[in-house]
Amino acid sequence: MNVFKFFIGKWVSVKKRLPQAGNYVLVTVRPKEGRGIKHNYVQEAMYIPRHYWEVYDVICEEDYDYDEENDIYYWKEGWYFPENDEMLYLVDGEVTHWMPSPKPIE
Repeated sequence: MNVFKFFIGKWVSVKKRLPQAGNYVLVTVRPKEGRGIKHNYVQEAMYIPRHYWEVYDVICEEDYDYDEENDIYYWKEGWYFPENDEMLYLVDGEVTHWMPSPKPIE
């Protein structure tokens, strides 16, 4: 049985609609050229819009958006995936589609 048949028809184009900010979803990623990955892949990620989340521990200023008027650093707009419970990293490729993550089995 192909488990991916369950997902057919549930993918949403990011050009059509974005998910609720800050919630993890499954995304389809088109990898950047020259990265050694030749096919699209699925990954868990969240979308963070511009000036949505403040950054409290700024490590490298170029990695964040700075709001000079309010003296606040924000996460840059984009798609982020969790490395662990404390770190988020930008998805290295173009997110083309997303879908809600399935509920875990209880």
